[in-house]
Amino acid sequence: MRCPVTSSSEIDISSANRCVACNDMDRLKRRLWEDLGLDFSEYREQHLYRRTSRHMRSKGFQDIDTYLTWLSQNPSEYEGLIEVFTIHYTMFFRDPELFDIVSSQVFPLLAERKESVGSRLMRVWCAGCATGEEAYSVGMLLRDFVSKREALQGVVIGTDIDLASLERARRGVFPRESLKSLPIEGRERWFVKRNDLFRIEPSIRQMVRFKLHDLVTDMPLEGMDLIFCRNVLIYFKGALQERIIRKFHDALEAGGILVLGKTDGLCGCTNGLFEKISGREQIFMKNS
Repeated sequence: MRCPVTSSSEIDISSANRCVACNDMDRLKRRLWEDLGLDFSEYREQHLYRRTSRHMRSKGFQDIDTYLTWLSQNPSEYEGLIEVFTIHYTMFFRDPELFDIVSSQVFPLLAERKESVGSRLMRVWCAGCATGEEAYSVGMLLRDFVSKREALQGVVIGTDIDLASLERARRGVFPRESLKSLPIEGRERWFVKRNDLFRIEPSIRQMVRFKLHDLVTDMPLEGMDLIFCRNVLIYFKGALQERIIRKFHDALEAGGILVLGKTDGLCGCTNGLFEKISGREQIFMKNS
């Protein structure tokens, strides 16, 4: 007997139901791979199970068969499913202490290296950028930093697998709630206010770009000096975490910096690829 997805979104999957629940999730993940080319096979099962259960109930479905049939008939609804699978909680300058360290320590360290090799462009990758708040935050800091160094320029590339989130990021228009960690002077400097919405100032919009990219299946970006990937890896199984960290290692230039979330960390054989350079934050330098 197959177990329909009807239990509370906060439950732990019991050992009696785990195989059945996983079978339902396997079918859904196969559909996502076949129809969209998105590989969720190594995401943590409980994360996907809880979010799928909640999403199905919100759409009025009680079992996976009916839901899969409905998806086949309404392929545009895949977008909503991808949104609930991915993480969207973000705001400008979330964790201000981290951004202080990036501005005061990481950027100068990278600038010294760039100047030593005669390179002018500092490249930053924000992986799993959701609706863009983090990428724009980095862009604001980087804009300030390179404006004081005529020999340097900067670019920030935000990537995500959720096209709807990327489209919102490209629009660069945000509600007041997203700016609650930003001082008033920052709002006045970097945003144009219209009614109760805030639009990113044009010079930052020009510096920050967004791209559809799947960390699991796509090749990493190349020639990066700094990579942000915060609070994303915790939703992946250990083997996938390790492969993605190796991708980041390949993406970084010699001496490049990787910034992970407080709940993330290096795993398995990847510890030897980086050296931690901050006592308080998960900031690592690529070993040569």
